[in-house]
Amino acid sequence: MVSCNSQRDIHIPTASQSQNDYIREWLRHKEDLLRILLEMEAAPSPRNCTKCGKDGVYRCTDCMHQPLFCTDCCRILHEAHPFHRIQQWTGEFFEDSALHMTGFQLYLGHNGAPCPSAIPLHLRPPVNSKYLTIIDVTGVHFVRVQPCQCLDADSYHRQLFQAKLCASTFEKPSVEQRCMAQRPAPLDSP
Repeated sequence: MVSCNSQRDIHIPTASQSQNDYIREWLRHKEDLLRILLEMEAAPSPRNCTKCGKDGVYRCTDCMHQPLFCTDCCRILHEAHPFHRIQQWTGEFFEDSALHMTGFQLYLGHNGAPCPSAIPLHLRPPVNSKYLTIIDVTGVHFVRVQPCQCLDADSYHRQLFQAKLCASTFEKPSVEQRCMAQRPAPLDSP
């Protein structure tokens, strides 16, 4: 049980309050809340990356407080959050963008790190990059994927599944659905 020192700390609704009472309470704050929403649509001044201080051009709408990032920090800080949605500053407004625009790549195998057996980028012949379409609860994402290339590496579709990505086909996966493996129920459950 939590106790408060003052009645001002917590507002406990009473049974006598109706929906209209809650709406009237909200209406007293409406103008201020709408002003805050509009202010959040503008770029902060100065428009600096919250991590390194460089020119901030991307903001993440899924990160708390919608931080502003430079391209490099946005890519690096989202390695563990590849399905976050970002927006890019156009000079006038924030426009929906995608992490692959920052150079983000999803590495399979090696716990998300680049494969040590992969051919370095500067030695690769120019070929079309391989993007996957990944469907997640946050939306549709286009992600450049680099599979593990070790001699004993698992097959491509197994690497995808190990990254919790369910292939739509096993031949040439191009559309994936993010799957969340459920924990088994306890044995003694009914």
